[in-house]
Amino acid sequence: GGDGELLTSPREYRRNENSAVRDQDEGTFSLTLQFPVVTQVKTDMLKMATLGTSPLGEGFHDNNLRTSYFAGQYTTGSIFSTDDVVIEHQTDKAIFLSGKINIHAEGADAYVLCFSRTKNPGSVILDPEYDSVWGIRAGSVFNLAQEVQTILCRSFIPDDCFLSETVGPLNAPGFSPPPRHDELIFTVSAEIWKVEYRDRNIVIETDITDEIVREVHQCLDRSAFIKPSVFGSEEEIRIIFRPLFFDKRSGSRYLFPNHLRPVFVPFDSLLSYIAPVAEL
Repeated sequence: GGDGELLTSPREYRRNENSAVRDQDEGTFSLTLQFPVVTQVKTDMLKMATLGTSPLGEGFHDNNLRTSYFAGQYTTGSIFSTDDVVIEHQTDKAIFLSGKINIHAEGADAYVLCFSRTKNPGSVILDPEYDSVWGIRAGSVFNLAQEVQTILCRSFIPDDCFLSETVGPLNAPGFSPPPRHDELIFTVSAEIWKVEYRDRNIVIETDITDEIVREVHQCLDRSAFIKPSVFGSEEEIRIIFRPLFFDKRSGSRYLFPNHLRPVFVPFDSLLSYIAPVAEL
């Protein structure tokens, strides 16, 4: 069950969703490194955890703001970093520092289709404007995703995606339209995941381990599927649709989030997959 609304982008969702279920930080993740006393940290691990935006990074600098990008398996996004640290000593392999580094990440915009697994729709449908609850027939969620993929593919004119205004804010890989060639295919990807209810901020106060780096990178890549535990009663499942170009030669994916716009999804084409909960 759920409202099944198809919305554009984390920012669009934050603006339009009703106040009862609005998640102000939708699609974002953050990292805080805080060292009250001088702490030794491995240099390579610091760079990996902060994706190059640490005081040792090479991101774009502007009044102590560093900007960069991340490229994951599922999405790309923008990184914004500030710091107030003192570097006491530095070697090729380690840095001794104190203070705080703040990292804020925003995943690329996408189309989000949301459902709930709860047996108690009243705990999720909190807006009086919702007058009905619909469910997905058993075994139909993948077919439903394929149907919406087809609709989205028809809604885009691939040539429009090469316009300069579709380039992302940092001109980073994953945002910029690639050169045209015969092996470049326009498609729409779909990812289906259960939402993970957890804190959106990872706090590091000691040396950085491989496990921490993996957790940071995974959370950035799947930020669209993370919500605070206060929303846990929703038991949400999400389908994320990302229009992209796929390069068959290299296996690379090119997103163009600035090109996304509201899309009308005809309800009739989805009727075979859904029904009022009372009929399921």
